[in-house]
Order: sequence, then structure tokens, then C-alpha cells
Amino acid sequence: MSEVVVFGNASLDIILTLDAFPSAGETVLARDVLSCAGGKGLNQAVAAARVGASVSLVAAIGTDDAATLIRAALAAELGLSARWLGRSTATDISSIWLDGTGENMISSSNFCAHSVTASDAHQELAGLQPGDWLVLQGNLTQEATEAAIHLAKQAGASILLNTAPMQNWMRAVLPMVDVLVANGVESRQLTGLEFEPAVEDLLNHGAGHVVVTRGADGASWRSRQIAIDLPAPRVKAVDTAGAGDMFVGSLATSLAAQQPVPQALERAIALASISVTRKGTSTSFPSRQEITRA
Repeated sequence: MSEVVVFGNASLDIILTLDAFPSAGETVLARDVLSCAGGKGLNQAVAAARVGASVSLVAAIGTDDAATLIRAALAAELGLSARWLGRSTATDISSIWLDGTGENMISSSNFCAHSVTASDAHQELAGLQPGDWLVLQGNLTQEATEAAIHLAKQAGASILLNTAPMQNWMRAVLPMVDVLVANGVESRQLTGLEFEPAVEDLLNHGAGHVVVTRGADGASWRSRQIAIDLPAPRVKAVDTAGAGDMFVGSLATSLAAQQPVPQALERAIALASISVTRKGTSTSFPSRQEITRA
């Protein structure tokens, strides 16, 4: 059975809900605070497992209270096996600000994630098999990410790269990426171009397929053979943090199950739309039971 393997990061997310974002030099009081397990790698692994994949997460965490919370949160996730890389460095933390409309601003530490090495990739990803999907983001170093990509290619596994957080070196690995997932801002940062020209540029540089998420407007899938644009359901957003990770996790699960592209894209959009109606990152994701009933 194909597996989704997420080689990424984990963090403690501290989410502050504000009436409005502060201006430079301004102090504002939060009206709500929520802490939960997070980090793009962890979130995408949780999302994939809830949609039904067999998932392995490889991520670095410390030995502090944040690590204890993260370990406990993932221990309850069915279908998810976490392979923690223990570090003496403090577990990474993300500070997420939400305004009254559900929009967010995020700042994260990356010290623990950047301790992951190419050697870690060789040790932890040796079990990749043909048919597996390796899911990557921009939190690890270029060296660790490139090592993971080469190992996946050698094993006959497929690669999904999410361009968040965006790194300039991502252009260099495009020829080895089967599916690239970016939002509009990231695709513009990566190419200097707007939507359709940006997608064309990414395909010309070797990406097999390009998926651009467009928030409330849905998402688009492009390749040399496919051009699909699907809308998102109209919902009242209260917290958009984590929606992109729900999208990526769902998409990876569908790809591992060889689901047709239109259905895979539609499901990913629908589940991400549910997540924006709830607070938190991983805590906003639909449960396995909800997804089964949907």
C-alpha cells in the first residue's frame, strides 16, 4: 500500500486573536489565545492521516514542554507514525496573529528544523518505495531537502513540494518535483510573475504539475495535459491558518490513492474550506469521522 511520508518540521503554535493587526510600535491586547501542535510538516501529516492515508512524519523536536505537548497530540492520530529526531535545541515555536476577518500573520523559529541534515534524510527515508509520496515544504535546509528528493527519485517515489515558506533555492529542484503546490503570493515570489505566466514559467523550469491555491476563490491545477479551475464553497472564515496544510495533506492522500485529479482537487478545497471556519491550525482540521461522512 502506498504511503505518504512527510519530511518536515513540527512546532508549538501560539495563536493570538486580535481585533486588528498592530501598526509598527503599537501594542494591542489579544481577545483569545490558543496553543496547539503545529508546523507545516506536522499539520500536513495530520491532515493526510485524517483523510485516510498511511502516514509517516519525520521531524525534529526538543526535550521541552512544547515537545511533550506535540508528542501527546500526535499519539492520538490514527494512521500516523511519527519518527522524532531528538534535539537539544528548543522545539520550534510559531506565533500566529489573527485579525477580526480571519486573516493571519505568522512568524516562526526554525532552529530545530534547520538542525535536520542530509544524513538524517538518508537514515529516515531509506524505506521509501515506488508508489509512495514524499511531501516537503520550505522549513528544512536546502541540503536536507535536496537529499530527500534524490532519495525519493532513486526509490521510485513521487514528490510533492509545498512552497511555504518560500525559498529561492526551490527553483533549482523543480525538475525533480512531480507536484508543486503554491499560493498566489508564493508563485509570484518564485517567478516574479502573476498567475498564468507564473505557472507557465514553473512548468518550463521542470515542475510536472503546478497547483495554485487561491483562498476563497478555490484552486487551479496546471500541467501540459491538464487545466482545471475549481471554486471554493462560500463559508465564513474565522481562522485561515492551517488551511493550506489541510489542502496539501488531503491532496497527497488522494495522489497516493491514485484518485483522479478533479476529485482530488475538489476534496482538498472542500476540506480546507471547513478548516477556515474553526480556530487553530491542526485543531481546525475535520476529524476522520467528519471526512468519512462528507
